[in-house]
Amino acid sequence: MNAMIDEAQKLGLDISIIQTGCMGSCFAEPTVEVRVVGEEPVLYGNVNEENGREIIRKHIKNGEWLNNLIIGKPFETV
Repeated sequence: MNAMIDEAQKLGLDISIIQTGCMGSCFAEPTVEVRVVGEEPVLYGNVNEENGREIIRKHIKNGEWLNNLIIGKPFETV
């Protein structure tokens, strides 16, 4: 999480990074859910410092999904 915050700050991105509990995909923790206005949320799994930074650079900044890390859609609550 700290690496992702650091990367976002380096790139001057005005985004929210929020820590939560399990989102229904505990088997793939740590997980990162990316929500972009007007798009379906994407859930990345087994995120480490390196690919966390890559999520910020590629997905958040450039809109490029990291298909090799996607584990599905986020768990929806009722």
